[in-house]
Amino acid sequence: MISGQQTLGELDQGLGSVRLDIDRIDRELSYVSEKLQTNQQSQSESLKQLATIRLDDIARDALLVDLNEVDKQALALLQTREQAFSQLESEIDAATGSLLYINDQRRTAVESVNQCAQAVIDCEHNIQTQLEVDYGFQAQLTRAREVDEIAKEAESKADLAQQDRLKKGLPYEGDKLFMYLWQRHYGTPDYEASPLTRYLDGWVNQLSNYDTHRVNYWTLLEIPKRLRGHADSERARAEATLSSLTEMEQARASKAGLPTLQDAQLVAQEKVDALDDEIIEQEDMLNKLLAQRANYAEAKDQYMVKSLEKLHMAFASKNMRQLDRAMRETRNSEDDSLARDLAELREQHQDLSHDLREHRQLHESKLDRLQQLEQVRRRFKQRRFDDLRSGFGNEEMIGVMLSQFLNGLVNSGELWRTIERHQRHRDVGAWPDFGSGGLGLPTRRRQSPWHLPQGRGGFGGHIPRGGGFRLPRSGGFSSRSGGGGFRTGGGF
Repeated sequence: MISGQQTLGELDQGLGSVRLDIDRIDRELSYVSEKLQTNQQSQSESLKQLATIRLDDIARDALLVDLNEVDKQALALLQTREQAFSQLESEIDAATGSLLYINDQRRTAVESVNQCAQAVIDCEHNIQTQLEVDYGFQAQLTRAREVDEIAKEAESKADLAQQDRLKKGLPYEGDKLFMYLWQRHYGTPDYEASPLTRYLDGWVNQLSNYDTHRVNYWTLLEIPKRLRGHADSERARAEATLSSLTEMEQARASKAGLPTLQDAQLVAQEKVDALDDEIIEQEDMLNKLLAQRANYAEAKDQYMVKSLEKLHMAFASKNMRQLDRAMRETRNSEDDSLARDLAELREQHQDLSHDLREHRQLHESKLDRLQQLEQVRRRFKQRRFDDLRSGFGNEEMIGVMLSQFLNGLVNSGELWRTIERHQRHRDVGAWPDFGSGGLGLPTRRRQSPWHLPQGRGGFGGHIPRGGGFRLPRSGGFSSRSGGGGFRTGGGF
């Protein structure tokens, strides 16, 4: 069984892998964007040379002035862009460094939690070992099990009777004449009516055979009530017996100093939780910065957009259309090579634009996968799956699912369900369902002194649905002795 902390380490490695992919794609995007800008500038230079050959002096001078001005403005924008991008890279480096530092702090804090958790486990183990040979405790535990089973049986019978009542009551409740007399309490001391109404109700009684059906219906309603009352009485008796058992455990735990150790673990865990909050905040900030860097890499930042817009506007001007027309109407050897170079540049521009779109889609997919995996890891921590007592029974399956997620073959929901399905409580010496921990209603189990981590917002005792982690067995004694076999102190 792989430990929860090892599984968390695999999730961290997966996040690191995705971040490296994003960095690589950003570099590729930046390369393509720069090639696009260079292509536009090369087209501008070729057009200038063609203008000197194909256009008259007036048209040539007008076009050259336009292109030179655009080139000058574009160069200024790109210089400003370079400074802004350099500043953004510095912010990303700082955010990344801060995130690494907080994660290092968390690892140190987790070591402290583990030390406290081990102290709690050792103390619980010693107490449970003593209670297993305590005659008074074992007698009370046996009694608690017996009355708990009696209460469960009574509750089961009451539930079945209520279901039977709902089913068998339908014919009565569907008879409007019968229900009319029933609601008026006909045939009981509570019935009140005028002489005329009594006469008419008597007629209805004969039509519906009410007198006979009333007794049957009353019996049908009364049985679930009495069974429920009996079940409540048995549950109260079981609760009282369990309270005595819990008091014995708590007295022994207090004498051994277990509450103090659990409080120390709680304080240590709160420090880890605070660091997790910082990690979430830092990751969100870093993701925003990465999104900004993606805009630069994809040539979607304000500087590159303005630069390309100016070039596009210059290429679409009236003088440019005049140059294109002159190139089509007259040809000579002097400008053939320039025209071919321009055609190749325009074709290259289309290819680069296509590459840029593909890289953008890949980048968006990777960034989305990064954020999904961050959510899985946050949920993992919130459920305390990285606790010292947490483990996972199928390491290979989790590894396969994580790999498939990173490759885009499954979504984060499928990955999380696999993690949750294979999570188990590790046998590390003490069991949370020992004694009173394995008996009674969930609200009673929370009063057990034994520790079972739960999701953020609570500590110890019973784990509410949706929080913490589960025990690997559904029945039988919960703890094993060092020599093998089942221990007598465990719960069901």
